[in-house]
Amino acid sequence: LLPSSGRWEGYVAGAAAGHRAEIEWMRRTGLLTPVREWVAERHSFGDRRFAGGVVSQCFSAELTYGTSSEPTDWSWMCDRADEILAARWDAVVRVAGELVDLWSSGITVMPAGRVSSLVGGGM
Repeated sequence: LLPSSGRWEGYVAGAAAGHRAEIEWMRRTGLLTPVREWVAERHSFGDRRFAGGVVSQCFSAELTYGTSSEPTDWSWMCDRADEILAARWDAVVRVAGELVDLWSSGITVMPAGRVSSLVGGGM
């Protein structure tokens, strides 16, 4: 489940970031509706399941949902992801645009060096 390299915070922030970026993109483009936000919540089931595994492995606890301000809570994870996304939104948009271009060409993996150059050397 959890690779032995890296801190648990990075795994849960990453899990929450895709979910939160989907919602933020719709908000910024004027496409966010209650139905679309609900669908985004449904799309993030796998991310929440992964985060639950990290919580179980690292804390011997269950993932909670909006019931505490502890790092074992999905809302806490989403708040951390929102902070990261707000600070790096321009880089997120650059990487997403490049991914769309690659996928349109049938390429499904972006080289790490290209990601690094798009985000300005690191996130």
